Amino acid sequence: MTHIDELRLYMAQHKIDAYIIPSSDPHNSEYLPKYWKIREWITGFTGSAGTAIITQNYAGLWTDSRYFIQAQKELFSIFTLHKETDYSKWLLENLHSDSTIGVNPELISQKSIESLQESLKNKDCKIIFTNDIFSNIWKSRPKLPYSQAFELDTKYSGINRQEKIALIRKELNKKKCEALIETSLDNIAWTLNIRGNDVDYNPVIISYLLITNLSTIWFVNKDKVSDEIINNLKHDNVKVFNYNDFHTYITNIELKIATDKSATNALIINSISEDETILDCRIITNLKAIKNAVEIANTKKAMILDGITMSKFLYQFYNNIKLNKFTEIILSEAITTLRKEHDSFISNSFTPISAYGANAALPHYCANSKTNSEIKEKGLYLLDSGGQYLEGTTDITRTLSCGNISQKEKDYFTLVLKGHIRIATLTFPEETKGYQLDSFSRYDLWQNGLDFGHGTGHGVGYFLNVHEGPHGINSKCNGTGNSIIKEGMMVTNEPGIYIENEFGIRIENILLCKKSKSHKGYLCFETLTLCPYDKSLINKDLLNNTEIEWINSYHSEVYNKIAPFTNKAVSDWLKEATSPL
Repeated sequence: MTHIDELRLYMAQHKIDAYIIPSSDPHNSEYLPKYWKIREWITGFTGSAGTAIITQNYAGLWTDSRYFIQAQKELFSIFTLHKETDYSKWLLENLHSDSTIGVNPELISQKSIESLQESLKNKDCKIIFTNDIFSNIWKSRPKLPYSQAFELDTKYSGINRQEKIALIRKELNKKKCEALIETSLDNIAWTLNIRGNDVDYNPVIISYLLITNLSTIWFVNKDKVSDEIINNLKHDNVKVFNYNDFHTYITNIELKIATDKSATNALIINSISEDETILDCRIITNLKAIKNAVEIANTKKAMILDGITMSKFLYQFYNNIKLNKFTEIILSEAITTLRKEHDSFISNSFTPISAYGANAALPHYCANSKTNSEIKEKGLYLLDSGGQYLEGTTDITRTLSCGNISQKEKDYFTLVLKGHIRIATLTFPEETKGYQLDSFSRYDLWQNGLDFGHGTGHGVGYFLNVHEGPHGINSKCNGTGNSIIKEGMMVTNEPGIYIENEFGIRIENILLCKKSKSHKGYLCFETLTLCPYDKSLINKDLLNNTEIEWINSYHSEVYNKIAPFTNKAVSDWLKEATSPL
């Protein structure tokens, strides 16, 4: 009996017509501990976003355009790929009235449940909550992660936890709430100035946080927290309770509670007595997104460290490409090895995307032993990588020439670069939302009948998750695209183009939003990432004078800030790589 057969047996026994398996954990994390990668285990699809639905005679996966090609390659044959994220339409069309839909309430947000209930209300479908049924079905399930917590010094965080908790309480009072339930791991880490390694690449500890007007309680596996940290927390009036006590504790709360329903799981919301006592808001998410002066200064230091790393990598790449000894995995390991040379490096900020040729047409491609390609002296190679440093989080993509570039590849690269420059040089009014900026990166692609399926940019954490809300630059008028881009926010600038079975191109820097010096009431961006573009891929005839001047100015900045920290060979190479177009 397969695991899907076992699931269907459970469904038959409990009269469940359809079972929903989201890509989540109890904290609505994007990147999951292996223990919670249930959807990946049951479907074969390794992408970070997607929802599986199982009935007695059907199995489907719903995901977004970033993963269409990847999902087609990875899905087990029993699954049908749906190239959209809204699975409620399919449920409406394929379930009979009075059908029963099962889901683990720990793995789906309250907002998603409410949206699903609204979509199905005319069908009279019933949603029932199950426990974690996969504990019995998944025989070789990995264990829950275990890592030691450590404190982040205020020389890196800029603000101590007492000050942060005071800011949170101030916002609670504004909203006339008496308590905050926080479940997002990066928000908890930010608030307490605590980091860990419970999730690969995300320096967080699995826990919950409850802040009231009178107390702060951190619910965590106490074995992960040293006596010293517990005493430091106690000194700051933060109590430490056991992780497993959280649900029991909140059932007894009779306060007006603030929480983010799009991030808080349905089990938590349904554990609280009265729904009208809950205010849906994102207090910590909004505070965390605005970087303070210390975080900004430190992030600029991290960008220099990453710039040194990338310059060394590019020097080695271009000087050894003719030896034909590179593979995608070798290059992925090489960039990580170079980052490890820095004392403050903690880990990668995500699995490097090291993709040659047609593999780069998968925006979130991950090389493995079956797909690992040799790098030839022709075509394009794409590297999307980043680091977690004590000074901050980095995320950079460069597309490189391996030789014998076609005119099509050169022109497409230049069109992507033009959109990248357009975002980097924008001046826009305060209160502008992310979706209002997105089309600027696509203009030149659109004029040539081209587009890309992902957003232009995402928020970036400070020595935290590489993907951070509430903001982003994308075309959606909801979610991150609907959030205002504010002074102090950091966001990526990463347009691209992906031609299936041929190549992929993406160019990515991290930007800091700041006040415009030219126009009162307007904002602009400062590019923080420091790494040259491959000049051999630029068709200068497609650029205007302003774009050429911007590239030359940026390259001059890269050389001046990075060259002093490299040896003569790398410095000489960098001088040529950043010379004027």
